[in-house]
Amino acid sequence: MILFLIAAIKIGIIDSDRILNEYLGAREMKSQVEVEIDKFKSKALELRQKIETAKREYESQKLMLSETAKAAKLKEISDLEEELSRYLKEVYGAGGLAEKKYQELMGPIVDKINKAIEKIAESEDLTIVFDIAGNDIAYAREGMDITDLVIEELNREYEPSLPEIETRKILCTFPFYEGNREAQEEELGTYCQRTVINIIRSRFTRFRFLEHFAVRQAMSKRGITRNIEDRDAFDVARGLNAHYLILGTITKKIDRYEFEMRLGEVKGEKILSSSKGSTTRKEELQEHLATSLAEILKSIPEE
Repeated sequence: MILFLIAAIKIGIIDSDRILNEYLGAREMKSQVEVEIDKFKSKALELRQKIETAKREYESQKLMLSETAKAAKLKEISDLEEELSRYLKEVYGAGGLAEKKYQELMGPIVDKINKAIEKIAESEDLTIVFDIAGNDIAYAREGMDITDLVIEELNREYEPSLPEIETRKILCTFPFYEGNREAQEEELGTYCQRTVINIIRSRFTRFRFLEHFAVRQAMSKRGITRNIEDRDAFDVARGLNAHYLILGTITKKIDRYEFEMRLGEVKGEKILSSSKGSTTRKEELQEHLATSLAEILKSIPEE
């Protein structure tokens, strides 16, 4: 009887990591999640900078301040530190804003994935489906993995646009080189990379773009975690089958953001064009990047 029951159980496996990376809807939503998380990071960084400024002011003025003024300044610093602590807890604590935003954006995607798994499992007459990404499976017989079927099912809604996607040139955008400590503290290199990718997504649809996490993963395999040199960038882009790459440099000088953006042809391993820009406000950086991007992309011929 026990042997009969075991024989009646048909098991399948999936790789949820692959599904999240290859399902087009999940890839798009991940980028939106990261944009929202960047907003939280920017607010926290702004508070930290206010604290550092207040501390520097106190240290430079304390010999001239009265005891009452000293106490007021120290209270200002303490209040700012408490505000930062509350904000970090509000955003990153259990059930915080970051978690809620992730659930809000990724929840529908997860539901779609689960429904696709259920549909394939029923069509394949599977009793149980295990997730291999959880590292709980030591062995699986060939033919049990239904990951490709699930990804195919999820991406059906994108099929009408797939022929067009295949003909478009692929752009590989790298994190901008952070030219000084201030740029590194604000993680401006990654900010510029993600901003450029989002601009390509919304305004330059004649191109196909590589998601930033795919580029980061390829860099990581080469032991590059932050600033990347041009030669390495061309090698990485070539490995990702990109036609063109976008590099840049970003610096922050007191109250001014300055950047240079460059477009390179991967096959010829040469820089085709470049554009510079600057602004005093980070909120305006996106439009300045968009202007420079439009300028350098003119170097790519229309097809």
